[in-house]
Amino acid sequence: MTLNNLIYVLRDVLFPLPEPPSPKEREDRKIRECAERLQIDGSADLRPCLNGYSSLLEMERSRRESAEKRLTSILGLTSIAGTLVFGEIFALATGTIHSPNLTLTIIVSLGTIYLVLQIASATIAAVRGLSRQTYQIPTIDDLVEKSGEGPTAHRHRETVLLFERYFEMRELNNNKITQMATAHRATINFISAVVLLAFAGSFFALTAHPENDFLRLVKQNQQLQELLRGSQGPTGPPGPRGEQGPPGRTVRAEKRSTEQ
Repeated sequence: MTLNNLIYVLRDVLFPLPEPPSPKEREDRKIRECAERLQIDGSADLRPCLNGYSSLLEMERSRRESAEKRLTSILGLTSIAGTLVFGEIFALATGTIHSPNLTLTIIVSLGTIYLVLQIASATIAAVRGLSRQTYQIPTIDDLVEKSGEGPTAHRHRETVLLFERYFEMRELNNNKITQMATAHRATINFISAVVLLAFAGSFFALTAHPENDFLRLVKQNQQLQELLRGSQGPTGPPGPRGEQGPPGRTVRAEKRSTEQ
């Protein structure tokens, strides 16, 4: 594994982002596009190419609709998850959720930050995938045979137009699929973090001793002791005086008795 791949793996765990295509992938895509264009130019009968690209274009339309539906559903899920995480942040900020265990408090705080990062990554990916795109649309001049243009030339121009539209839509759909994969990765990270936080909370809940922790907190907090004791009332009257006890022996008396 190279250093760049390791960086992308760590980034997918912390904050997923789409990985840009490598120079080799861009070059292979251009070579494939040029090869198909040369095949169109060298074909004597363009009707199979015309029908084939028409079918491929229709498949790309269906692929785009499927990707956009999934991105829309991901966007809805992230909004629900964001509402829950915002409620947790508000509870932490106001002190509604408070634990005397410092380790658990740190874990919950860091886990909340991690959940926010995953929600932001999934939301950004879904919005980018659903962002406005520019598609090439044929005009009436592209569909009608021009003056002085034979049927073969017109079919060639129509095939080239379908070829360009197909490659353009495929690249845009690939970008949508990449954004969908990024949002999917962020969703997996979010679910994994929630499960780990649930296990951590259960572990601390089962191993903690609420009574001992409360007593320790009372002993350490003077203000809490004053609050639990309450306000002191006025001093009451002195109680009745008890009976006087027998007189005690003095030290001198004890010494004399010993000498005798």
